[in-house]
Amino acid sequence: DLRVFPLSIFNSCISVVMADPPWDIHMELPYGTLTDDEVRNLKIGEIHEDGMIFLWVTGRAMELARDCFRIWGYKRIEEIIWVKTNQLQRIIRTGRTGHWINHSKEHCLVGIKGNPKLNRNL
Repeated sequence: DLRVFPLSIFNSCISVVMADPPWDIHMELPYGTLTDDEVRNLKIGEIHEDGMIFLWVTGRAMELARDCFRIWGYKRIEEIIWVKTNQLQRIIRTGRTGHWINHSKEHCLVGIKGNPKLNRNL
């Protein structure tokens, strides 16, 4: 349970975090979710002093995610948008989450903290 797990034990041995929190989207889901305050209070910033984060975000939680970056000590540097398609490569227009077109895409905010070592020769 990340709400109580001491993330500081990683002591900077992890340089990249990929996070997909169970955001509360205000509808019944087959898994548990975290309240906005529970997500804010996760100690993600204790994982490393210098590193990157990739944070998957629902449409409803975009501002909350930006707030989390500030609280956790990250600066947003990029945003990846995943446009969801079906087997026929058509945009998915139905889904459990979101309204209108929210269910056809997901966002991943990319942030940095401190002075991460980046390999730009990829």
